[in-house]
Amino acid sequence: MSDLTDLRTRLVNQFLDPNNLVLNADQLDEAIRSALEALCHQLGEHLTLAGLDLAIETTLDEFEMAIVLSGAAAFASEFLVRHRLSHFSTNLSADAALLQWSSNLRRQFERQLESLRLDELQQTEELTYAPWEWDEPSDWEADDWTSPGSSA
Repeated sequence: MSDLTDLRTRLVNQFLDPNNLVLNADQLDEAIRSALEALCHQLGEHLTLAGLDLAIETTLDEFEMAIVLSGAAAFASEFLVRHRLSHFSTNLSADAALLQWSSNLRRQFERQLESLRLDELQQTEELTYAPWEWDEPSDWEADDWTSPGSSA
């Protein structure tokens, strides 16, 4: 079984949708792809997941796989919200609850990405900032400078 199939299965189980009545395989793949893209953007690396977009191998570790799963759930729930809100509904409380749930999943995913970023900063041996070079000429003359309140 490929890593993509494993993630799909886990998402289906999270959404209690074994027959893919709510989200089909293409929608699940798009949610996984979106989460993987967000993770790649955060890390500044190109990561792959076996089975997704013709990738042969997975370059994610287990922690990153968990983040992709969390992000895929967030994106899938956003897909559900968009679909639900594009149709007339008389159950406004259910729509509001779905929107809140989706928002909570998204915040959880963003916190995981931020945690990963902070972990990367703590583990790096390189400078995490660009050194600032002094650019001011050292041979300036006091006559070229006027103090506040004086006229030139």
